[in-house]
Amino acid sequence: MLHHIEWSVEHRTERALPPRDARERGVRQTETVSRASTRAFLEEMFARLKGYVEAGEILELPHVLYTPLIIGPAQDVVRHWLRGRIDRDIRTLARPLADAAWRALRAE
Repeated sequence: MLHHIEWSVEHRTERALPPRDARERGVRQTETVSRASTRAFLEEMFARLKGYVEAGEILELPHVLYTPLIIGPAQDVVRHWLRGRIDRDIRTLARPLADAAWRALRAE
C-alpha cells in the first residue's frame, strides 16, 4: 500500500485521465505496460503476504480479498487526489492507510 501511494505520486501524470481522444490513442500501449506492472506488483505482494500468513500474523483469506483490503482505500485516496479533491501531499496519508490495512488483516 505504501508503494502504491508513492508510485502514484511519482507517476501522477500517467495516473491522471487525459482527454478522451488522447486516451483512445494511447490506451493499448499504456494498458499493456500497466498490466505487466500490475501483475509484477501483485505477485510480489502475494509472495510477501504468504510469509505473514504462514507465521499466523495475518488472516488467511482468498487472494481476491487481499488487494481490495490493502490497496482499495489507497486507490480511493489517489483518485480523489488526482481530481484535486485532496489538497495535501498524499504521502502524509500513507502511514494511516497502511496501519488501517494491517489492522484489517491482522490475525487475532
